[in-house]
Amino acid sequence: MKYPRNTRIFRGQLDVAPVACVFFMTALFLFLHSSIVFTPGVRLDLHPNTSTNRPSLYIDSEDLFTFAGTRMSRSSFLKHLRADSTKGRAPNTILFQTDPSASTNAINDVRALAAELSIALEAPSTRIELPEIPEQPGTKEASVIVAVNLNGQYFYENQLVPDEKTLEAKLKEAVAKSKEPLTLALRLDKAVAVETFVKLSEMARKAKFDHVILATRLPVKPASATPANTAPLRPQ
Repeated sequence: MKYPRNTRIFRGQLDVAPVACVFFMTALFLFLHSSIVFTPGVRLDLHPNTSTNRPSLYIDSEDLFTFAGTRMSRSSFLKHLRADSTKGRAPNTILFQTDPSASTNAINDVRALAAELSIALEAPSTRIELPEIPEQPGTKEASVIVAVNLNGQYFYENQLVPDEKTLEAKLKEAVAKSKEPLTLALRLDKAVAVETFVKLSEMARKAKFDHVILATRLPVKPASATPANTAPLRPQ
């Protein structure tokens, strides 16, 4: 039995566009597959830049110093840093971070030694640890904010000020431009010396500010604490 044959040999002109499209798509997948395919995970830099001499220092609540990955006492750290300075191996900058309950004496010792050896202390961020004072009254008057971080750097309205003369000029300019009495709101890190507060208060007096207030924060209460007059919630 013979079946009719409907197949005929193609004798026309071949369209090159689909073939070229498939070719270029294949080439793209072959050469760019590593950049278009998502690889799960966290990227780690296995070859960090070692040209910057910025070791880290952390002081915990027990006044133990962790410097460049090594844990030591306060006296050991001070001796170690002095020895490195004598041998010309002292770092230019130290990333300085402290526990909120670290002692002020330990922080002041580090700041004094860093100033003596011309070593800059750089905070990992511009976070400022305000002192804890319950029920501190605020102000409803127009205010200008000046912050001082752990390194003693001045910030006027969230902008870094290079020196005290520039800050004093900005304070006088703010009073001159204001049409109402101004209050100077100070946001000082709790490790900043009292002399800094006195110095800024004197600047405010010379600039003709009406009041000076010190920004504080409320003490942190444990999450498990339940008020005496409040019954614990129960699922219905």
